[in-house]
Amino acid sequence: MTKVGVVGGGGGAGNGGAGGGTLTILAEGGVSISGSIVAVGQPADDTTGCAGGGGGGGAGGIVIVASKSKVTIGGSIDVSGGDGGPALGYFVPGGGGGGGIVHVFAPTIDATGTVNT
Repeated sequence: MTKVGVVGGGGGAGNGGAGGGTLTILAEGGVSISGSIVAVGQPADDTTGCAGGGGGGGAGGIVIVASKSKVTIGGSIDVSGGDGGPALGYFVPGGGGGGGIVHVFAPTIDATGTVNT
């Protein structure tokens, strides 16, 4: 069973970036990730010139549960926050969005890939 949702917070002042989404995978058997799972926060939009740089969007989260077998992560999981916008005029730059969470629950976890938070 998989469940996709929206969780990451959007950036603040200016034109802040959108937050990342969520993904939950619940499996009785094994789970193998050979591609990419991405739930990143988006960077702030710096094209408007109002109120300085907006904040980057916060990342989302990934939860993987394989109750009776193993999880193999050979690909990549990315839940990094978005970049803040640049300083505009006398306004300060926006801050970057916070990194998300990755929870993996299984009797055995074989991680040879990458996880970015």
